[in-house]
Amino acid sequence: MQIPLDLSRHCIETEIRRQYRRTLEAALKSAPPPAHVEARLELLVAALESLDFPRLRSAHRVLAGGAAGETASLCGEPGEAPWVQVAGRRVA
Repeated sequence: MQIPLDLSRHCIETEIRRQYRRTLEAALKSAPPPAHVEARLELLVAALESLDFPRLRSAHRVLAGGAAGETASLCGEPGEAPWVQVAGRRVA
């Protein structure tokens, strides 16, 4: 699974928290939530619990937010640790 991150106005941690809140709201509106929504929630929770956000922000300028034109994604598969891609390259 790959979740695109909009880091044009805020950092990676804030964006993942925003994505989590939006996905949770969508899950609560539908009973039972679709499998892809549950998988997305699991990936977002795993990222919030395991990624070292201060290190990511300091090591990769785009992850600190405000960098226009750069692309970043949160990636992961069930049973694996989440990772981050910047411009198609795995950075964490």
